[in-house]
Amino acid sequence: LLLLCIAKIDSQKPVDEISESFKITANEYAKTFNLDNKNAYRQLEAAVRGLYDRDINLTNSDKKKRVHLRWVWKVEYHDGEGAASLSF
Repeated sequence: LLLLCIAKIDSQKPVDEISESFKITANEYAKTFNLDNKNAYRQLEAAVRGLYDRDINLTNSDKKKRVHLRWVWKVEYHDGEGAASLSF
């Protein structure tokens, strides 16, 4: 799912002009993961929710500093459009 979003980044744009929100349609998701279109939106929603719930835990070498990050900071569901947006 992250790779689908990353693939949407325009490498020709300066960093400050790159969007931080990426919309993935259920059709894109189904095609990428060879899924049935009928259930693709529900599966996309579950995947987005799962990604939002996961975190990254970093500890520096002397173990005095721990950092907890999320892969994405915002998810949006586009009901009626069959799409979801991730912001990271």
